[in-house]
Amino acid sequence: MLIHMQKINHGRDENDATAYAQQAHQHTNTESQQQNDDYHSDGLPSAQRLDDSNVAVLFSSLPPLAATRVEQAVTLENARIFLFARNLLYLLVFVTSALWTAGGSVPARNTVSPKNANPLIPARPGSIIKRSATELMPIDRKPEFFKGAQLKVGIIGCGYVGLPLALRFAEAGHKVTGFDVDPHKVSMLNAGKSYIEHIPQNKIQQFVNSRHFSATNDFAKLKEVDAILICVPTPLDERREPDLSYVEQTAISIYPHLQKGQLVVLESTTYPGTTEELVLPILEKSGLRCAIAAGPENENMACDFYLAFSPEREDPGNKQFGLAQIPKVVGGLNPPSGRAALALYTQVVARVVPVSSTRAAEMAKLLENIFRCVNIALVNELKQLSLRMNIDIWEVIDAAATKPFGFMPFYPGPGLGGHCIPVDPYYLSWKAREYDFATRFIELAGEVNTAMPYHVVDAVAKALNDHKKSMKGSKILVLGVAYKKDVDDLRESPTLKIMQLLQQRGAHLDYNDPYFPKLHKMRHYNYENMKSVPLNPQTLGSYDAVIIATDHTSYDYAAIADAAKLVIDTRNATRRVVRHREKIVLC
Repeated sequence: MLIHMQKINHGRDENDATAYAQQAHQHTNTESQQQNDDYHSDGLPSAQRLDDSNVAVLFSSLPPLAATRVEQAVTLENARIFLFARNLLYLLVFVTSALWTAGGSVPARNTVSPKNANPLIPARPGSIIKRSATELMPIDRKPEFFKGAQLKVGIIGCGYVGLPLALRFAEAGHKVTGFDVDPHKVSMLNAGKSYIEHIPQNKIQQFVNSRHFSATNDFAKLKEVDAILICVPTPLDERREPDLSYVEQTAISIYPHLQKGQLVVLESTTYPGTTEELVLPILEKSGLRCAIAAGPENENMACDFYLAFSPEREDPGNKQFGLAQIPKVVGGLNPPSGRAALALYTQVVARVVPVSSTRAAEMAKLLENIFRCVNIALVNELKQLSLRMNIDIWEVIDAAATKPFGFMPFYPGPGLGGHCIPVDPYYLSWKAREYDFATRFIELAGEVNTAMPYHVVDAVAKALNDHKKSMKGSKILVLGVAYKKDVDDLRESPTLKIMQLLQQRGAHLDYNDPYFPKLHKMRHYNYENMKSVPLNPQTLGSYDAVIIATDHTSYDYAAIADAAKLVIDTRNATRRVVRHREKIVLC
């Protein structure tokens, strides 16, 4: 091109200069198209690419001053001036094109509307979600962005895990939106009311009034937040296999609204690989990408969005360790994702523990709960042996716990309860079969713990028989339906199974629990017609047996032993009761 430029003489007439300018434009327009193609491959939406028709229209719309400069540059012999003018032209063309695209004048090509896209069908190449001009423009969020103040945090699932987390972020000064499919929960939260016993209502009201917290069931508002934290249930199905439908549906709800630079974190306990194998492919249907990578060479790799796993460690009713004091494990899909999650959680917990991957973080959570499951199974088995040997297992455990090293006490009970320990080990044992591996400790512990409600019912039948009563037709009162003391949490409570077994054997059943005035229909049980009966000496004396299933601190165990005909204690709650020991059966 420089050689051609030197051949242009000052004496050429205007027509010759115009013809050459057109020839030079045709040559450089090919370069421009190649540049635009390269830029598109780096992530520009297809609607911002230039084609010949766009350029032709834009040439006619250039300001007169710009057109004059181009003509002058074409007639000069100095190639550098010509190149400067040419670059100025392309700059004006690009800026004008961008403005037209933002205004919606250039139609988008090869796109699929999120409303018409089927979330269950994998996206084909080129079939990505195109964000319209009315949607939010992407914010340039680097990992360090999440160290900032007043972030917008969206938390999906406002239950025992999500709601405390939302309030903690609000307490740290961030703007939090809670997302939940239950309209009743949304209404209560926006009115500043609590539906969880250990979460004070005035705390919710405080953050609602200060506009640091609100709730919604409109998932389109996810596009307005910087970080999305997933706190949904991960139960087992009827075959005791992982039920990830809540996680899957949540990811499907996120991807049409996913924005560039957003951070998505899964907190729900699950098997290693869930974040990579289930969540990531669904989110990438948005057209945005987050690569799986590790190592220092990928510290600054490009990510359209960030994805991480950080397992919840919520312990309902624990007054010693609150959310802010419990260390948080974080694993990113890649180093930038890990840094983004680390920056976010550092603002709300005292210590963040980064690990190398989402799989490592997922396995860490399972190890925590499997450790407890296996050790509880051990003491449950030893309890049954000790009963036969006429040894008090609780006395044995307390004595062993005096060793200052190498021992941690675990206590027996009527079975496992809560949202983690009865469920999580089976997630790993199920996944292990994919690798032809049998998790024998997990399976054996599961067998022992699952059998404990049956052991309790057998103990009740034996105690009634010793009092010349049969199980069928006996009136039995169950004290406590929560899975542990002093919480309003029924999840996986072994008491629910005990009640089912008692009814199957023909017992007439009632219950009392200060945290549950009435029961409702659940996934595996239906007690919707049952209400908590009042607790007084007359009531207690009217039953053939009273079962202490949950050792709430509000119960007066001495008074219970005084009034009841027979007490079956599954929690050693009567250990300090002196009177009427002959009525008390430990099991």
